[in-house]
Amino acid sequence: MDKATPKEFVSYDPQTQNVNDFGDSYPVMDENIKIADENKIQLFAKANTVKPDGSTFACVYDKFPILRIYSNTGVLKKEIRLANNQRFPFALIKQEPSLDDVNEMMQDYRMIKATNRFIYALYIGQKNKDISPGLNDFSNIIHVWDWDGNPVMELRLDEKIFTFDVAPDDAFLICSSLEKLDGIYKYVLPL
Repeated sequence: MDKATPKEFVSYDPQTQNVNDFGDSYPVMDENIKIADENKIQLFAKANTVKPDGSTFACVYDKFPILRIYSNTGVLKKEIRLANNQRFPFALIKQEPSLDDVNEMMQDYRMIKATNRFIYALYIGQKNKDISPGLNDFSNIIHVWDWDGNPVMELRLDEKIFTFDVAPDDAFLICSSLEKLDGIYKYVLPL
């Protein structure tokens, strides 16, 4: 989407070519902070995944430690927030953010994958000032939930990765790195 709508998603019907608002409203972060519509798309940038059976989908947010689980009809089933004590990313809503505002922004989730049993998301959990500049391997932490939003585990890999995929039977992860392009990593999952 290139413009904010009252709902977080849009639906598209290829037969009728109708585009409609879909899903729930954007997450409420702080009742005292007013967010202009034009800031919502960047502020609530997210990664999405669909449960392979097609019954639900989930999203995690880049600037907030939130997982949202939706039915395939767009009904919000569960919202889970990780308490990481981050401050609101004011740099994304100010006309002229300070360097401190930019440096203090927290990077949360980047990648999300799913099987019929679990949701997996690559978690950074660091402020901009603590992250190497440029496009690089994000983290070695993957959070895992079931489709009811219950936390299952936190995986701590021995290498930082850029992205990953998970076997359909939850047996292992395949991970890749931007910093070590000559190989991939395989991690057997203890599930």
